[in-house]
Amino acid sequence: MHYLKSKIKQYLAACGLLITMAGCQYADKPVATTVDTAATLQASKPVGDPLMIAALKNLRQTLASGSKEQVAAVFGLPAKESVFSVFIEDSSYLAAIEQEHGMLTVPVFVKYFNQLATNMQLQDFKTLLVQLPLDSLAFTTRLEKAHYQQNKPCYPVYRIEVKGREVTLTVEGHSNDRYVTTSANTDEVPENDSAICEHQKWWVFRLEGSRLVFVGQGGAD
Repeated sequence: MHYLKSKIKQYLAACGLLITMAGCQYADKPVATTVDTAATLQASKPVGDPLMIAALKNLRQTLASGSKEQVAAVFGLPAKESVFSVFIEDSSYLAAIEQEHGMLTVPVFVKYFNQLATNMQLQDFKTLLVQLPLDSLAFTTRLEKAHYQQNKPCYPVYRIEVKGREVTLTVEGHSNDRYVTTSANTDEVPENDSAICEHQKWWVFRLEGSRLVFVGQGGAD
């Protein structure tokens, strides 16, 4: 009987040792951590103003409408012509501005729409509002896209940046370094020269209520 009790004690001691070793073995393994779902959701929560997004969509629709009067309304005319940084060397246009005491009025804008649209790069800004996913401004304050084409000497970069109640729309021109010219005249300025391609134009708007109010525009070469 004493011998049997001794064997049982040895057996229990051995089992205890095995259990202890197994516990140590699992203790050495890293403990799985739970994902902080609150932090993950916080990162994807909307940060943009729905009114700003809606106003930009309205601007896109207005520019696409083709209505000269509606486009004029975008810029809050009449306004000082100097705000638009336009350079039109047309004596009749300059005379019209002078007659309006330096103001760009709706009638003048409509009459000289083609020249003003070219000077203000209206088509580029229409493209910007189509190319950039405006709904993404719910999650970011900056959108940018390069419209690169291998067979073009220059390419545009479109950008929207929101700072508080102001939004800046920018169109930049860049040189395509990989472009191979088709001209046989090596004395000519390359078609992808920075002097030709690199430029910048921007429009600035301020959100007032649910509409965008034109602040100004600028450019750089």
